[in-house]
Amino acid sequence: MDEGFVYKIVTESYPIMFGEEVTRKLAEGWTLYGSPYVFTEKGTSSCFCQAMIKGMSFNIALKNKS
Repeated sequence: MDEGFVYKIVTESYPIMFGEEVTRKLAEGWTLYGSPYVFTEKGTSSCFCQAMIKGMSFNIALKNKS
């Protein structure tokens, strides 16, 4: 991955709180990176996850792509 990127995985056990956190990160300039997924380990509750990325070079690449 390019040095200009910051990569983050948002995780939350509750879907509503997960949606709120992803929305907050989008408002802060983060971009979705791939699809959301659910992680479940035997004996534990589900964990909703979304990879996100932020960085000047990534945002420029997105603008040039459209």
